[in-house]
Amino acid sequence: MRFTKAVAKEVIRFRPPGTLIPHITVGDFQLTENYTIPKGTIVFPSVLESSLQGFVEPHRFDPDRFMEERQEDRVYKKNYLMFGIGAHQCLGQSYAINHLVLFIAIFTSLINFKRHRTDGCDDLMK
Repeated sequence: MRFTKAVAKEVIRFRPPGTLIPHITVGDFQLTENYTIPKGTIVFPSVLESSLQGFVEPHRFDPDRFMEERQEDRVYKKNYLMFGIGAHQCLGQSYAINHLVLFIAIFTSLINFKRHRTDGCDDLMK
């Protein structure tokens, strides 16, 4: 089930269900040299954009990035924001991932997968 859990985490990273997580700034935050976000401003950081930063080959679906050997979810923890971060991180994160793992396991056990080869189909995967 470790690989199935890695697949679930990669599904969430690759296509996050919620792409914006609102936050309120607790103090003035200098975003650029010319612009400061004032205290009390509601900001919506992009979860989708953060899921592409830092990860090795971020546009490639690669569940192995979450396996014990690579541990990219730990190395790039600040970029895995699908459930928030810090004190207000989603309490249901483990439940959601476990639910998805169970769904994937049941789904794949019920379906008979066949790969039909056609000319050029492997070229599309590169």
